[in-house]
Amino acid sequence: MGKIYALFFSIIIATTSLTGCISEEDTSIEPEQPVLYLSFTLHVEGWINEDSDQDKFIRHSSIVQNTSDLFASYGAFLNIEVRPDEFIAATDAWNSSILADLESEGHVIGIHADIGNAPGTTLESMTNLLSNMKRVGENQNVSIRGISGICSNIDWIQAAYDAGYEYITSIVEYCMLSMTNDTIPLGYEDVLNCTNPAECHDTVFYSAPEYSMHPYRPHSGIDWANINHSSAYPVLIMSGMQQHSFYCLSTNTVGDCAFNNGTITAYIESIDLALENLNPDYLNTMNTVWSLGTPLSEELQHGLFAVLQPYIDSGQVELASVGEVYDLYLVWASENV
Repeated sequence: MGKIYALFFSIIIATTSLTGCISEEDTSIEPEQPVLYLSFTLHVEGWINEDSDQDKFIRHSSIVQNTSDLFASYGAFLNIEVRPDEFIAATDAWNSSILADLESEGHVIGIHADIGNAPGTTLESMTNLLSNMKRVGENQNVSIRGISGICSNIDWIQAAYDAGYEYITSIVEYCMLSMTNDTIPLGYEDVLNCTNPAECHDTVFYSAPEYSMHPYRPHSGIDWANINHSSAYPVLIMSGMQQHSFYCLSTNTVGDCAFNNGTITAYIESIDLALENLNPDYLNTMNTVWSLGTPLSEELQHGLFAVLQPYIDSGQVELASVGEVYDLYLVWASENV
């Protein structure tokens, strides 16, 4: 994977005359060329009772492994966020090493908590639960740095920080419930009336690239649209200029979310829009998220990378795992903050 910024230096041309004199040097430097880093996140969820049904777990594991292998064959290493009460519980029940194996192959393992809107949740109870989830994940002999599924009217950023997480992904508009009338950005006030995540599940700030395309540290949980790269809070890694999760970028004939050729078209349109909004002063990223329930069409997955390849070949786009994006942010922050 290339560096965050590519500096192209002109060659100093020296011409020697008959007397051996050297001409004046050309020391011009071409402008920095920003890159769009693309990452992919899978939410491994929805297969209940696989800790008591081994055949079910084997089928699910096969889907996860096959999808991971396909992406890796193109140099794309996934951010695999798992439910502790579902998939991790099943790996314990059946003594599976799949998560450690996936990490050793280059993929990133994180937690998909899916708890933020649980009734009766307090900051203390959320922090304790997230801490326990991190411990359960790390008992699989993997490194757990990231988390998702914690949007709430509770200060979910503070809870993630107190529980030891380093970055947060899969951030949707429902996450704004932790804000107040005074801190919520203009135009998003209606989000404060959401009663469940499904009502406000668009990716956050998809039309505001100054937020959605550049990982950043927030100032606080109730004011997390206030960027503060010097804070110690977890880094927010967002979905760029995609309005929906990957699976819902397109729909079928009756309007339901569906992975089809329209998905790839919409995804490429998001990339083109992101490329128009690249900022050479920041790290430019786009994290694509979807829930891995049923197997995805391998033909369409191959088709996705077929249309991506010209962007990669041109140097406009590079593939990076979410873990690599986080590390790139740390480098950027060390040099710019």
